Amino acid sequence: MKLKSLLSLLLLAISFSAAAQPRIAVLNFNAGVGVHQSDVDGLSAIFNTFFTPQGYTVVERTRVSRILEEHKMQGSDLTETDMARLGELLNVPVIVIGDVNRAMGQYNIDVRAVNVETGAILAKDGAEWAEGSSYRETMRAIAERLSKNIPLVEFKRPEPEQESKTKERITNPTYRSTGGYLRISSGYPIVGSLSYNHQITPYFMVGGGVGTDGISVPIFTEAEIRTPQYNWSLFINFKIGLEIEYGAFFAAIHAGVSYQNLHLGIGYSVAYFDEACPSVFLSYNLPLKFLF
Repeated sequence: MKLKSLLSLLLLAISFSAAAQPRIAVLNFNAGVGVHQSDVDGLSAIFNTFFTPQGYTVVERTRVSRILEEHKMQGSDLTETDMARLGELLNVPVIVIGDVNRAMGQYNIDVRAVNVETGAILAKDGAEWAEGSSYRETMRAIAERLSKNIPLVEFKRPEPEQESKTKERITNPTYRSTGGYLRISSGYPIVGSLSYNHQITPYFMVGGGVGTDGISVPIFTEAEIRTPQYNWSLFINFKIGLEIEYGAFFAAIHAGVSYQNLHLGIGYSVAYFDEACPSVFLSYNLPLKFLF
């Protein structure tokens, strides 16, 4: 019973030790001058067989290939940014890369272990062999030498970005009327009016409508001062005009709120014949974009 418990603890310790070790990944070597990629893949496979770096756990080649394919990365053309990104995806601090070339009947291979965070070369090795000769022992010797020379590197996972303490101001879409539009208004003392604005001067309008004493033609101009017009905005409206039938001037001022093109305000009017009274103001802007 004690022996079984001891073996269980030993296996657990071994598993924990393996999990605690930093990981390392080996990319398929790059085919350079005069070399086919299929031949180079064979060299990579032999290297992986004998590559047992001290203190590291080697990532399976199939996982490395899958990550490269999923993120559309070319192992033969990785930038420093790609290397850092690949290290993050594989959870590795070190990646091993290699290049194979052939010239004048001679093969040459260079293998490097790269720190993915800094881009520094931690260890390198290489060899040459004549075309037609066996390269298995050569690859084995490179793998074993490099396994002993790679220093341990702690992998520092990037810290998640902290949420900003001050939230960004969120604004609603703009509903400011552009071009020409008609303003259809109602209220007291002007029962109804129709205004036109081409925004030659912002918010300047001319118009006329039906008066409180029946059918009359008050002609007026108006202007508004608004807060930036999003879904909701505040406004102050000034109106001055002339009632043609009676020849009397009138003026009004309203403050209110608008939602998109709908306005609602309350204020004060000096109406016909110096009659002063509270007033209300309700209007809707009807854009005429099809005309302008």
